[in-house]
Amino acid sequence: ETSRLYARTVAQIEPEWVENLAGPLLKRSYTEPHWEKRSAQVTATERVTLYGLPIVAGRRVNYGPLDPALARTLFIRQALVVGEFHCKAPFFQHNRQLLEELTELETRVRRDLTADEETLYRFYDERIPEGVYSGPGFETWRKKVEREHPRLLFLDRETLLAPAATAADSENFPDHLHLDGLQLPLRYRFAPGENDDGVTLTVPLAAVNQVDPKRLDWLVPGLRAERMATLLKALPKALRRNFVPVPNYVQALLAVIEPGEQSLTEAMAERLQRMTGVSIPEEAWNPDAVPPHLRMRFRVVDAEDRELAVGRDWIAIQQQLRGEARAGFAALPTPEFEREQVRDWDFGELPEEVSFVRNGIQLRGYPALIAEPDGTLALRVLDSSARAKTATRAGLRRLISGRLGPVCKSLARDLPQFQQMTLHYLGLGTQEQLREDVLNAILDRAFLNGEPLPRDRAAFEALLERGKTRLAAARATIGQTAAEILAAYHDVRRMLRDEQTSVWVEALTDIRDQLAHLVYPGFLSQTPSEWLPHLPRYLRAIAVRLRKLRQAPDKDRQRCGDIIRLWTNCTRQLERNAERERHDPELIRLRWLLEELRVSQFAQELKTVTPVSVKRLEEQWRKLKRY
Repeated sequence: ETSRLYARTVAQIEPEWVENLAGPLLKRSYTEPHWEKRSAQVTATERVTLYGLPIVAGRRVNYGPLDPALARTLFIRQALVVGEFHCKAPFFQHNRQLLEELTELETRVRRDLTADEETLYRFYDERIPEGVYSGPGFETWRKKVEREHPRLLFLDRETLLAPAATAADSENFPDHLHLDGLQLPLRYRFAPGENDDGVTLTVPLAAVNQVDPKRLDWLVPGLRAERMATLLKALPKALRRNFVPVPNYVQALLAVIEPGEQSLTEAMAERLQRMTGVSIPEEAWNPDAVPPHLRMRFRVVDAEDRELAVGRDWIAIQQQLRGEARAGFAALPTPEFEREQVRDWDFGELPEEVSFVRNGIQLRGYPALIAEPDGTLALRVLDSSARAKTATRAGLRRLISGRLGPVCKSLARDLPQFQQMTLHYLGLGTQEQLREDVLNAILDRAFLNGEPLPRDRAAFEALLERGKTRLAAARATIGQTAAEILAAYHDVRRMLRDEQTSVWVEALTDIRDQLAHLVYPGFLSQTPSEWLPHLPRYLRAIAVRLRKLRQAPDKDRQRCGDIIRLWTNCTRQLERNAERERHDPELIRLRWLLEELRVSQFAQELKTVTPVSVKRLEEQWRKLKRY
């Protein structure tokens, strides 16, 4: 290679002629040694010169025999550590699968768990002899050595896990979330800033109404401690300073709380109050301060795995899809325990819940005895326990009515004062609607109140016999109570018509709202049996309040502020519970204790059935499980 002219072309030759003839006069150099997956060997680029004149340039050659040590290193690193090797040996498949599992686990725990590539290199370097630097050579050696040591090249978790790796297993980072019979898949992704960062729970549409948001608040065990710490650190300073150092409190909480009927924050608040005496109001928690990866992400799909909704607010998703989910559940293939045209208890057991698989989905259903609009009865499987119980009560009333025959029809006929009741009921409904409500209330009092729902024929027959002995007393009690309620209701309505002054508008608005929640179409059968006898007193208390209002409107205004605030909170939560088909006995009790509070504030002379105060009811409100 020169820019000077030494000779002119005498004759044309081929470079390979020179290579064959020059022999030891040639100089050879090699560059870019690398592993080649296709040929399963280490190759390099060869350059051949004669007195500086290039004879061969860029020829690919097998580099193994030229530098066995380097070729072996490259073989181990690229073929075995990185996996660029076509190999069907059991060890190779096992090791790749184990690495994939641990890589997936790293995504779940959001940190490095596996040892670095040097650990893998040392593992193979310690076992593979010198002189093995290619795929064919390795296979020859492997088949021979595995006759005596079949698991020589099998990796184990202990070798791969980094020294500082903590226990991260399927218990802490499960593949599925088990929710009262449902088994829903979980997917993990470590992608900070992306929409799907963290844990995603996939919920089939038909199961949307069966997933309790309180359980989802607990996330998965492996991320729970971090979530709890974040929630504690996000508390207002006045509360937060009671729980330092935070890690110590988190560990103490983890030892004593676990998923159940409470949400995570409810369980934390209850236990922390026991530990420290400090009460944490529900509104003090700040879930928005929790980073996305510590809040469950939800994905709702239909039977064809089409995505219907996605997000991290399960309550909003549930409200959005409640109707579609109910229709989707009803459209599933009918389980064997559904029936039409039921006329008697001839269907064996009526279990509280059943599990079944439809369209590959493990679901829970709640059998119910349904009173159909056409007057018949049917067995159906519903997607809500609360709805199934409510529907079954109505179905049992109809079944009992059918068994009682003519006796049932006479119960609401010829009631004392019924014509007067009908006049007082004007504006709420028709005489026939009142008669039906009275009959339902009588049947409830005689047969269903205080009784567990029967689940088989024997229990139903026993309930029927017990109830028959109570029918006469139930008829008399309900008839008298209904007459008293409607008479008092009529008096209050007349007084309200006479009060038109704008000075009392706040009090009158409150009274009208209270009245609408006491007496309405169906109130006799829908008011809890333990509170129904008190309605006349509550209505008389309203009348007392109206009379006092004329004399001292300022006192009324002072007393009603706290009541209206508690009442607004309570009724809003009741509406939310109704939308979500949740039954909360403590909230219902609070609703009726507010009536007692009104008596204590506006008509003390009528007395209360239990001690009540604003402070007591505010404390009960704070303890309620609001979701």
